[in-house]
Amino acid sequence: EEAALIVAKLLPVLGHWRTAVTDARPLAELPPDKATLVFLFSPFKGTKCWPVWASKTLHFLRPDAFPIFDSRAKRALGMATLGSSPADYHRFCCAFRDALVANRDALAAARDIDGGESPSDVKLLDKILYQLGG
Repeated sequence: EEAALIVAKLLPVLGHWRTAVTDARPLAELPPDKATLVFLFSPFKGTKCWPVWASKTLHFLRPDAFPIFDSRAKRALGMATLGSSPADYHRFCCAFRDALVANRDALAAARDIDGGESPSDVKLLDKILYQLGG
């Protein structure tokens, strides 16, 4: 039922939604702006809001631009009490970007260990934060 509600909201705006995803800058350059996130998250409301589902979809489509918004990554970034609104995801993206930029050398070393399995440094840091937040 939830998936059907999300699809019903996504279909009418799919072209614009895809363009917003495609046009997003890599997170290492710039976090997505709040207005764009409100738009990208808006279809992911059925009888409940699904911000993690929204972020996973965005991450799957653009692993260089959108980190996964989960409790373990939030905890690892010191944001365990952060809510789940698009504005909260924006704050999460900003903190994630700060960690990404501050740890470039460590991520370069982690890339060697990862063996190329992660399609981007955002995905690689996502995997690291998931482990740290467990």
